[in-house]
Amino acid sequence: MDELGITGELLGVDVTDMSPAFHVVDKAELVCPIADDDYIPSLLRLCREQRVGLLVPLLDTELPKISESVEKFQGVGTFCLVSDPKVIEIARDKRRTCEFFLSSGVDTPRILCRGTGPLPASSFPVFVKPIDGSGSTGARKVADEQELSCHLRRYPDCIVMECLEGDEYTLDVLADLGGRVRCVVPRLRIEVRAGEVSKGMTVKNRQMIETAKMAVERLGGCKGPITLQCFLTKQGRLAFTEINPRFGGGHPLAIAAGANFPEWILQMVLGGDPGIALDGFAEGLVMLRYDAEVFVARPKGKSRCGLSQSVR
Repeated sequence: MDELGITGELLGVDVTDMSPAFHVVDKAELVCPIADDDYIPSLLRLCREQRVGLLVPLLDTELPKISESVEKFQGVGTFCLVSDPKVIEIARDKRRTCEFFLSSGVDTPRILCRGTGPLPASSFPVFVKPIDGSGSTGARKVADEQELSCHLRRYPDCIVMECLEGDEYTLDVLADLGGRVRCVVPRLRIEVRAGEVSKGMTVKNRQMIETAKMAVERLGGCKGPITLQCFLTKQGRLAFTEINPRFGGGHPLAIAAGANFPEWILQMVLGGDPGIALDGFAEGLVMLRYDAEVFVARPKGKSRCGLSQSVR
């Protein structure tokens, strides 16, 4: 924040202090689980007491509650960097995501209807994912009908989709407070671990950038970071698969490439208009991730920092 000539502190919240990020922010507070009825009231109290000026949600599961409570947060002086509820609804329901892409003229994998019987053998392999899934949980490529039936018994609320083969990309999109797209950074997902990119590279693909810009602006009501995913097949087919109205886990690569979304967002919230190019980032920058450690002294009398003995 020195570059902007402002001062402030980064306050982080979590349900447990066993989160590494809990120990690297300026201040940290424990909160109740998102599903708890007191989640929003507790955040409002914290924002009022700590005089929080900007709230940035990072989890899919908290987006609906925060988006629906924007006016309440404004009442305690906190601006929420979150898209409108209709955007969250489209993004959370994978069927609606597919419908939105199709209605916008954006190619997307077909949803295959099972009807009352099995799919034709020629349909396989297929890709299966939960309707309201997050991350990679319950999402996988399935080779045949037997494997599909087994998977659907474990994850019944899934959609069965056409499986695309090719390179997968994540696109970091920044929409300003009026919903206009200011920057798009495509990142090739070279290697993925547990749903998060562990190796990636920035790519300047004009078709991806322009398609992402059109789609996000057509959504309407987008504010701040929007993360899209797409496939580029060997035959040149560009098909979009996901919308996540939040920061993506691989966004540090975009920042390192010069697309400093956090700095630009602060400028916007403070009333400025940062000069941003739609493709304002360095191409060909590679991110290679590795695990790092955070060491925390264990409080006396506790076998686990901040966790109940029932947690394993």
